[in-house]
Amino acid sequence: MTIATKLAGLVLAAATLSGCGAATPILTSQLGQESSTSSGVPARATTTEALPGTPGQRNAIRKGESYLRSQAFSRAGLLDQLDYEGYTAAEAEYAVAYVESQAGPRLWFDQAVRKGESYLRSQAFSFDGLLDQLRYEEFTEEQAQHGATVAYGGQ
Repeated sequence: MTIATKLAGLVLAAATLSGCGAATPILTSQLGQESSTSSGVPARATTTEALPGTPGQRNAIRKGESYLRSQAFSRAGLLDQLDYEGYTAAEAEYAVAYVESQAGPRLWFDQAVRKGESYLRSQAFSFDGLLDQLRYEEFTEEQAQHGATVAYGGQ
C-alpha cells in the first residue's frame, strides 16, 4: 500500500480547539467516537449539540477539554481559566464536573504529572521546588506529591 493510498483513507476533520481553528486528523472510523489522549481527557470529534447542558455549559465543556488536551491544569486552575474566559461560575463548575465524570478519578493526578514534567523540561527544579510549584498551581497536596514524585522519575 502506497503512502498516497494510506493518506487517501485519512479524513481531516476540523476540530476547533479553543477557537484557534486547528485541524485534527481523524480516521473515518473515529468520527463521532471518543478516544483517550495522553492528557486523560477524551478526544471529541462531535459537536456541542451532542453534549449535555445549556449552550454555555456545552461550550465551557469543550473549552475545558481543549485546555486540558493542550496543557496541564489543576481543578482550581481550570476553573480560574474558564472564569477568565468569561464563563459563569456555574458553567465552569458544570464543565469541570462533566470532564471529571468522563475522564475518571485519576484526571487531576495525571494533570499534576504532566505539569511537573512540563516544568522539568523547561526549568531546573529541586524536588521540593517542584512540589512547591505544583502546590502554587493549586493541585491538592496528594496530587502535588504524586506529580512531583512521578515527574522526578519515581513511581
